[in-house]
Amino acid sequence: MKRILLFFLFLTLGLHAYCISNNTNQNLFFMVESYGSKADSILTFKQFIKPEETLCCSVDNISCNPSLKKNSKLSFYVFINKSSLEGCDIFGTSSSNIKLKLYQSFDNCIWE
Repeated sequence: MKRILLFFLFLTLGLHAYCISNNTNQNLFFMVESYGSKADSILTFKQFIKPEETLCCSVDNISCNPSLKKNSKLSFYVFINKSSLEGCDIFGTSSSNIKLKLYQSFDNCIWE
């Protein structure tokens, strides 16, 4: 029984739809835009990530991974705060590991 529990624990570890790392020294606001089967999109992930912190969305979390598909297309955005109009973006999939290396507004960021 103990082996079965350890096996299921191992399977659930690391099951992320995507991860976002803020490898800067600034507390920044990140958003993720998810595209549905139609032309509409949904802003799903909207939160601050502290410097040198990584946040992940689990595969089965419909609030940040509404399609529940592993490789659906996403846009990742970063802003200095919630009310900023200018920021940076990068495209990826729901299985991406996005890392922001340097934040400079007006689409002038450096991503890894």
